[in-house]
Amino acid sequence: MVSALETTRNGDMLHIASSERSAADITQALRHFLPKADILYMPPWDCLPYDRVWPTRATMGRRVSVVHAVAAATKRPRITVTSVESALQRVPPPSAIGQGFATLQIGQEVDPRALRVLAERTGYVVDDRVDEPGEMAVRGDLIDIFPADRDRPIRVVLGPGGTISELKAYDQITQRSERSLHRVVVGPASELMLESGNEFDPAAMRTIPMEERLVSHYSDLPALFDVAST
Repeated sequence: MVSALETTRNGDMLHIASSERSAADITQALRHFLPKADILYMPPWDCLPYDRVWPTRATMGRRVSVVHAVAAATKRPRITVTSVESALQRVPPPSAIGQGFATLQIGQEVDPRALRVLAERTGYVVDDRVDEPGEMAVRGDLIDIFPADRDRPIRVVLGPGGTISELKAYDQITQRSERSLHRVVVGPASELMLESGNEFDPAAMRTIPMEERLVSHYSDLPALFDVAST
C-alpha cells in the first residue's frame, strides 16, 4: 500500500478493509509508518440498520469530518481507510457538509448566539456542562464545546468586544486545561445539516430512522467512492 501511494495520482488512496477490526488495525499501522501522510479512518454507524436509535454524535462527527476532508484537495499523501460495511453506506453531499464547519482562532470576534444556532443546526446538544462529543455549553464569556470528531473538549474564552482571548483543550472529567491552541475547526455532530437551529427537536426527529431522514432531507446521497473520485 505504501508503494502504491507513491504512484497514485496526487498521492490519494481509498483502502477498503474486509472488517471493521481490520480497518482499525490498518489505520493504526499506517499512522505509525507514514507519519507525514494524512491517514483518515471512516467508521460505520454504531447502530442497527433502520433502527430508531441513531448513531452517536461522535460517530457521525467523525464520518462527516472524513467526507469533508476527502472532498477537499490536498498536497499531502492521503489514505482513507474504511470497511466494506462503512463503504456501502451513503453519505451526505460534501457541499451540504461544508456549511456546518466553523473555524475558531485567537483574536476572532465571535457571536455566542450565532455559534449556538450553528451548533444546534449541526446536531450539537446545548447543556449546562460538556461531557461527551457533540455537546456545547455557554456561560457568559466562556463557551465549552466538544467537537464531535475529537477526543477532548475545547474551552473558548471571550475577551473585550467578543474576541477570542484563549482557546484551550481540557479534560472533561477534571475540567483542567491541557494545552493552549491558536486555532480549532469545529465540525458537525450529525449527518443532517438543518436550515435553522429551531428545527432541531431531538425527541421528535429520532422517532424516524436516520436512513429515512437522510433520504428525505437530501436530493443526493453519494457513496464514499464518489466523493473520493471527484
